Amino acid sequence: MGYTNHWDINPSFLKQKPLKFDPQMLTIMKRIVKCYNEQQTDKKMRLKSRLTAKRIQLYGDPATYESFDITFVKDPQLGRLGIDSFDFCKTAREPYDRVVKVFLNLLKYFKVIKSWRHEDNCRCAEYKNAVAFAKQVYTADEFNRYWKQKD
Repeated sequence: MGYTNHWDINPSFLKQKPLKFDPQMLTIMKRIVKCYNEQQTDKKMRLKSRLTAKRIQLYGDPATYESFDITFVKDPQLGRLGIDSFDFCKTAREPYDRVVKVFLNLLKYFKVIKSWRHEDNCRCAEYKNAVAFAKQVYTADEFNRYWKQKD
């Protein structure tokens, strides 16, 4: 069985015009992926990403990882852009899970999502690994701003 993270898109985020991801958030996400990849000695464990104003996607070795993907698409019923996204990602307890958790916290801070949770309700080793990774990626000020709001 996989390891699942769930999230809820923030309805007020979808009302923004223009609908796009915050450039500051995307810059931080790129730094997170770079830091993660620099720590990986096995090239197969490195993540690829697509981080643009209209798409946030992480994907690694297709045999091991399920992609994390939040994408804007034209909603034919609404006649405007909406989110084409699963509201979950199974990471199979791979090291990539810590990046997903750091991303989810950042998405919550920037009000793209209103909440997130995972199977073990933040009491697991993977959550502790994510906290440790966030402390490596962020300055102390950034950690207190972007991470502490989850605790």
